[in-house]
Amino acid sequence: MYAVIHHFQLTPPQVMEITDANLRRLQQSLSGSTSSNNSSNSRQAQSTSSHNNKPPPNYEQVANDEVNTLIPPIPSSFPEIDKMSLSEVKQVVDDEKVLERFVENTAAVKTLRELKQSIEASNVDVAKSNLLDHEEIVKEVCTEVGSLQQELDKKIEQYKKLDAERLELTHPPDKQEAIKELNKAKKDAYRESEEMAEEWVESGEGGNVSDFVKRFMDVRVLYHTRAAKAERLEMSM
Repeated sequence: MYAVIHHFQLTPPQVMEITDANLRRLQQSLSGSTSSNNSSNSRQAQSTSSHNNKPPPNYEQVANDEVNTLIPPIPSSFPEIDKMSLSEVKQVVDDEKVLERFVENTAAVKTLRELKQSIEASNVDVAKSNLLDHEEIVKEVCTEVGSLQQELDKKIEQYKKLDAERLELTHPPDKQEAIKELNKAKKDAYRESEEMAEEWVESGEGGNVSDFVKRFMDVRVLYHTRAAKAERLEMSM
């Protein structure tokens, strides 16, 4: 409530129209005191504008003042009592139930009761509206969270798949399997070099000896390289 009062103090409305019937009647009954309050407020606004360096007002006191303006002042006379006879007045004074019934039927109490009911109904309407807005916001947030959750699940599955591929690519091979593959590749290189030499000898053409030696030595170097790697792995076990 203090925040609302603070807001209206900083940005006062240009036009104020009371639409509630009960509040309008109460405002009319307090027109005299309201006029003096308005003039006092005007003087206070002018004084505030000329003294911007003053500390902020006590918002609790301001709230109390706002509430007090809604409560009608204590009347100096009661027309209902003035119309009573002495015996009726005595009965009101002596009988507590009659007094309560009399107070309940006074215009000020009726006005306050109507004002209370109007404020309660207005608060209920505002609360229901806030709840509906809150439910809509919750639904939207839940929908967005569900969509993000599905997207997250897909990305997690994709990450797991890629991580498994990474582990498979970066995991060092089994030494026994590597030795087996190297021995097989070594034999293939040896067989290729032997077939190359036999083919060159059987052709009988001689050909370019330097070219043959280069190709033969390349394959033989590959054979010895693979053999050395296999031997080194066997020694490391």
